[in-house]
Amino acid sequence: MSTESDYEKFLAPHLSPGFAFRELVTGAQNKQCPPRSMWPRIVPALAFANVLRLRMMQEHGAKGLLCVAAYRPKGGAATSQHKFNRALDLDLFPSDYGLAPMFATEAVRLFCDYGSRQSLGLGLYGRPKSCATIRVHIDVGKHESADRGWQIYGSRELGLAASDIATIAKREGLVLP
Repeated sequence: MSTESDYEKFLAPHLSPGFAFRELVTGAQNKQCPPRSMWPRIVPALAFANVLRLRMMQEHGAKGLLCVAAYRPKGGAATSQHKFNRALDLDLFPSDYGLAPMFATEAVRLFCDYGSRQSLGLGLYGRPKSCATIRVHIDVGKHESADRGWQIYGSRELGLAASDIATIAKREGLVLP
């Protein structure tokens, strides 16, 4: 039988440069330790989270990013990658909310850089046409639809064509996956 301490040891080399194990598993109602068979699935998402975190810190002076959601076996969409331990939701620290436009831009850059080759999915949570977000969803794995980029505002999901992802990519001269 696996324990949280076993999972913590497994994740330790993948949490650097600054995510804490408790962000993924403890301290909130929806956070749980996944079955051992699912442990490796989160590693690619953590790698991308670390890239995004470093970009925000080094290029924009952010204090870091906070992981607010990882493995969630219940709730959400039936095909949510959180249910398969392949997704993370990342927030800016409140003191960095002024960086919301750059957070959205860096997330879209990550998506354009790696989306096609690495099956990276991206979600922005924010007001449409603001090109800003304080929360980013990243996942790595099988995607049921061709649209691996989406945006949420409130409880209404918007398609890729209506999202800021396309606007940011065009503005930055990036090619969407």
